[in-house]
Amino acid sequence: MVGLLAYESRAIDTRYVAICTKLNAKVLDIAQVDPTGQTFRYPVSSESQKHLVDISNINFRNLKDKFNLLESDLDMLHQLNTYLIEEYCQGSFTKKLSREQIFNIAQLLPDRRKWTEGSFKDAKNRIKDSFCLSNRELSTAIKIIEVHYEFAPLISVLPDLQGVTESEVIKFLDDWRKLHVIQTDTIEFDTIGIDCFSEKEFHVDSHLHQHKTTAEIWKTISIRLTPEILAGLTALFYFGSELDFSEAYVEMYEKRLKYATNAFSRSQNDVKQEFLHILSKTNAMYNFVRTLYFLKHNILAETLVESHNLSTKFSWLDDARSGKLFGKPAYCGYVR
Repeated sequence: MVGLLAYESRAIDTRYVAICTKLNAKVLDIAQVDPTGQTFRYPVSSESQKHLVDISNINFRNLKDKFNLLESDLDMLHQLNTYLIEEYCQGSFTKKLSREQIFNIAQLLPDRRKWTEGSFKDAKNRIKDSFCLSNRELSTAIKIIEVHYEFAPLISVLPDLQGVTESEVIKFLDDWRKLHVIQTDTIEFDTIGIDCFSEKEFHVDSHLHQHKTTAEIWKTISIRLTPEILAGLTALFYFGSELDFSEAYVEMYEKRLKYATNAFSRSQNDVKQEFLHILSKTNAMYNFVRTLYFLKHNILAETLVESHNLSTKFSWLDDARSGKLFGKPAYCGYVR
């Protein structure tokens, strides 16, 4: 049965191969003693044959260790199943290639600016041979790679942020900084953030200053604010609490764009409330910077780190720069 699972799962996704191979070896080992699953449950078989007549001693500690290892591998198989369901829901796959295989193909392609050279044709031929792909199948994968936030940087392409420009992100966070003190990440807080405008304790002078500053920020931004900018800022903030699949960032922006468009169609006050909701978030800088590193917009992230002196605030910056912060378990693949 497990041998069949190992064979069939290979056709579903190659990441099943390693764990199913381990499971197959362990199950076959146990099956030598208990081929029907009845040996350790009943003294005799369904055919009235006494069990274990040829085995005089059983090392129960060894047996327990074997079953513990089997349980651990089954847990990993469950984790892989759960992960793959979520990964395939992102939609970045083709009839023959998984998301992870497309990632691997991106690593084998030369930089985008070299695609007019002969090395690009050579690379494509090697990839087609390695993955058994036709020209059309490879072209489909390349189209996914070129616009993907996690894959495109592997060919030296950086997709634009959704809805906002880099200068608009910088301006928003410069304005946000006028209202907030950046706390170090040693102080525990919810990644969803709290609204500074809703805090119960405040000094009158500080509150009046905050109110005046907020009004000035709104007066400036309201002239050029669009549904796209509002949705783009909101998506950058909320994706900072996920950081799993970049497809979710795109989906989040599209949903937020619908909300923002509806707000613009209702009244300016509704738009103002939506904007101030993000502006008031005490952890906006934290979330924005993490999102930017995840989306490979490292230059913009570094600009914010330097201009707001964040190197002493966020202990995870080096891991974000290297990508370690966003790494997935080994069974997911994505090895660089």
